Amino acid sequence: RERQRFEQRTTEAAGRIRRLPLSAFPQLPVTVRGVLAVRSCSVPQPRSMGAPVSVVSGDFFGSGRTGWAVLCSNGTLSAVLVFRDSNDREPVTLASSEDRVWIQFDYSGEPFYAHDIGVSPIATMQERARRYGITDPARYDHVGVEVGIYDKASSVWYFDNGKWLQLPGAD
Repeated sequence: RERQRFEQRTTEAAGRIRRLPLSAFPQLPVTVRGVLAVRSCSVPQPRSMGAPVSVVSGDFFGSGRTGWAVLCSNGTLSAVLVFRDSNDREPVTLASSEDRVWIQFDYSGEPFYAHDIGVSPIATMQERARRYGITDPARYDHVGVEVGIYDKASSVWYFDNGKWLQLPGAD
């Protein structure tokens, strides 16, 4: 019974997520915006107020070209889409999930959407690699896409030798 009530609360809260239209992100290149529009994307936001987040740019593929990462929601499902550059029409989907699984509850019991993305700088990935002893920190030569729970834990997606690796993020 408690589980059903919890699922109902998260489903209802997911319906109230602040989702911004693509027009809220004027920095998006025309081609990227077009691909997102065809997919009926809006950009879900952690919390109900604040500056727009979850659209970022960086050298995610190590190519020297600026790529874009966007948290795209169709209203019930969200996916992290990564574009190789401003003209990419076929973005990579790193992760997708139901919006409701990202609902958290604050100290007063109020629900909020807790999924967001950002750029993970080279130095940050190198420091985490040293801390966790997982790999040679020098191998990180471009930024990663940080995906996580707003102001809490995350993981980093890093493109390396033609494939995406999932690295430790914030904890």
